Amino acid sequence: PSGGRSGHLVGFRSDHVPRVAGAPRLANARIRAAIPWAGAVVAVSGYEWFLVLHVLAAVVWAGGSFLLVVLGLIGLRARDTGRVLTVLRLSEPVEGPVFGAAALVLAGFGFALVERGNWGYDDFFIQYGIAAWAVSAAADLFYCSRAEKAIEELVEQHGPEAPAVAARARQYFLVGTLDALLLLSAVFVMTVKPFL
Repeated sequence: PSGGRSGHLVGFRSDHVPRVAGAPRLANARIRAAIPWAGAVVAVSGYEWFLVLHVLAAVVWAGGSFLLVVLGLIGLRARDTGRVLTVLRLSEPVEGPVFGAAALVLAGFGFALVERGNWGYDDFFIQYGIAAWAVSAAADLFYCSRAEKAIEELVEQHGPEAPAVAARARQYFLVGTLDALLLLSAVFVMTVKPFL
């Protein structure tokens, strides 16, 4: 539907909810916000706003993790310890505040989506998403920050070119790679929703 000259919505009915195959029936389907954008009107439900925020948080967390791992692996492959240490030092202030906040937003809106939609905690994609979230959050919380500090201590004790520094950095980025792949697999499973 499009807006008329008088500014009201032509052909927009508050009781009409477009359905997409496989999408849950929404508890708040009649509550719609009309947003004029580039001459068109987009009707967005509360559920859809939650979904957008959930997906954006996943993009920040999974995409950011993947980017840091790729940059670190490029440095390791080039045997450029300086580049690897730069990535590690840049990741430290990002992981806690940015990735931590994204993880909490992701979980909060994920649970809200289950409650507001016709989903159940027995659905495989929800169980997989929760498990992937828990494993990744635990790895970030209990491994990454400690490993970064351990690498910095090795640099102070033996210098940046020491074999022990390179070995510990390889281990760190191996765990980071597995973590990023887990997050990306969760994005895939949450999108495709297998066994539904």
